[in-house]
Amino acid sequence: MRSETTWLRRAITSPEFAERLAPFAKGGGTITLDHAAEASHSFLTALACTAAADHGKKRAWIVHESPRQRERLAAELELWGVTALVLPDVGAIFGRPPETDSELQLAPEAPPLEVQDPETAAEWFAILETLAVSDSFAVLLGSEQFQQYAPSPNALLSNRTHLKPGLILDPTAFAETLTTHGYERFPTVTARGHFAIRGGILDLFPFQSPRPLRLEFFDTELESIREFDLNSQASTRKVAQIDLLLTEPPAVATIADYLKPDDAVIRIVAGTCSPSPSEGLAVPPSFLITENTAENEIEEDFTLATYASPLGTFDAGDFVLDELRRESFFKQLNEWQREQWDIGIVFSTKGELERFTELSGKDLERDLGLTPVIGELISSFTLPVTKLAVLSSSELFGRYRTPGAARRSSVEKARVIRARATLDDIEPGDLVVHYEYGIGKFKGIAQEEEGEELQIEYKDGSILSVPLEQAHLLGKYVGVGGKTPDLNKLGNATWQKNRKSAEKSILDYAARLLRIQAEREHDQGHAHPPDTRWMFEFEQSFHFTETPDQKQAILDTKHDLEAPRPMDRLICGDVGFGKTEVAIRAAFKAITGGKQAALLCPTTVLAEQHWRTFRERFSDYPIRVDLLNRFRTASRSESHHPRPRRWLRRYGHRHPPPHLRRCRLQGSRPRHRR
Repeated sequence: MRSETTWLRRAITSPEFAERLAPFAKGGGTITLDHAAEASHSFLTALACTAAADHGKKRAWIVHESPRQRERLAAELELWGVTALVLPDVGAIFGRPPETDSELQLAPEAPPLEVQDPETAAEWFAILETLAVSDSFAVLLGSEQFQQYAPSPNALLSNRTHLKPGLILDPTAFAETLTTHGYERFPTVTARGHFAIRGGILDLFPFQSPRPLRLEFFDTELESIREFDLNSQASTRKVAQIDLLLTEPPAVATIADYLKPDDAVIRIVAGTCSPSPSEGLAVPPSFLITENTAENEIEEDFTLATYASPLGTFDAGDFVLDELRRESFFKQLNEWQREQWDIGIVFSTKGELERFTELSGKDLERDLGLTPVIGELISSFTLPVTKLAVLSSSELFGRYRTPGAARRSSVEKARVIRARATLDDIEPGDLVVHYEYGIGKFKGIAQEEEGEELQIEYKDGSILSVPLEQAHLLGKYVGVGGKTPDLNKLGNATWQKNRKSAEKSILDYAARLLRIQAEREHDQGHAHPPDTRWMFEFEQSFHFTETPDQKQAILDTKHDLEAPRPMDRLICGDVGFGKTEVAIRAAFKAITGGKQAALLCPTTVLAEQHWRTFRERFSDYPIRVDLLNRFRTASRSESHHPRPRRWLRRYGHRHPPPHLRRCRLQGSRPRHRR
């Protein structure tokens, strides 16, 4: 049994908790766990779920009013062995719910759900199906969500279309059914609501399914069902069977209709709020977890109270640099160890665990009495009644994830799909470019005697007819800026001259690039040393899982740094896809190899953001991170002032720091060592 599960079970079976939980077994009123510090809410919630499951109540509804805290709880409950779903806020899903009593009585005729966000809707419907059919789950939601409109459980299940291999199904008729229910046929499936047919294969991305599906037919027999990747279009996983919700049933019920008599309802009240336990709920809660005193309690009882860690929180770098606080930390550990407490410490990654072990210089379990655990816990807490202290590495190192970053969603969020420049993207009235004749306006497709032809309008109303088989000569016009270009004139040599001039410029530029690249290949650069143990620990301390492309970019960058030639690499990616982490690891490799790193940012705000990120990531290591931008006073930021020069003299012969600065690449400026 895992240590964290052992601590949970030990608390449930302790005499004090057993006495408090006893009425639950007899079907008594609400069990209150009061004086509960916010840091311990996930532990006590898992305790309540486990106690309810011990008595046959394996369907748990966890009510918290804060969406952010629901995400945090879902992430932390994983640590205690509870996988919880988070029901999305229906405000992001519903358009108009039924408005009158008579409308509520019209089941088939009631207005269907008007979905605004297909990804949120897919997750919402998937969770509703779990609530309707599963005998074991934990779901997080707000009290107001019980009153939100939803399809009834029976309507949800009766509207499903069951598919499995061996089923006799005419693909042509099925395609017509899809079209009737709002699906669109495309050459390739790229988004929800699309389907495509190629021979005996029907690709489909259902509105309420987490991933697109590939149905393979032999005549009218369904041979196999597979999921596939939208980007590569390659099959990924075989599916034994699938239930498709092709028709969205009307919203004639509420979420409260999914409650069953034996379900456990766990309410968490944060802060100083003290509503009635049943306020806003369809049924009285089985458990109430509150930071306040229990309702109607004459004398406060702190027997089962939980508290925040007496160690407090550390800013980034304090645990490494502040010796007094570090000594205080180990002193508290020794005191708990003498009193025979169970002490656990939760690390987000193995890298953080190894770094902490190195900093402590001791065996965690033998010398410090610490039990290391890999998981997610934002804040530390203590439970004196069972002599349990659970510490969070996030507090020690001053690094926190955004709540919900580690949560396992029931639906994979939509991937970013590169736009495909096909005729399907060109609408009548759009500007197009013909390779030979230049910029014109697309008028549409006309049926001529020899086949379909594309009609392109040019200056003075001239029309160019392009056979459909020559569509590859056309492209949608993509301009720079908001100016609309003039149409070219048929028979005029202007377009040919402009095209040839552009082609010559491109060839000249390509020649310059080739010459520069040849010079770079010939020149000798600095070969940085291979990765060290510090580099391994630093990479393992990254809070998130690298994407495949991000991981490849990091490997390529490190390979370039270790090569004996000048580095020449451009990392491209959309916002939020991990480019900064690639730069952080490159800087770390350069600095630990004895060099200095400078990060040039296009704006002062971005320089400030990166400065904070670098400080946080480098906080466990003897690396100084400084900032130069216009937010600093003129006496500190101008390159001609002696202050930056004092910085450079200070760092010149030691471990050089990375400087995050925004500057013009001209004129006088600080010179950094390579």
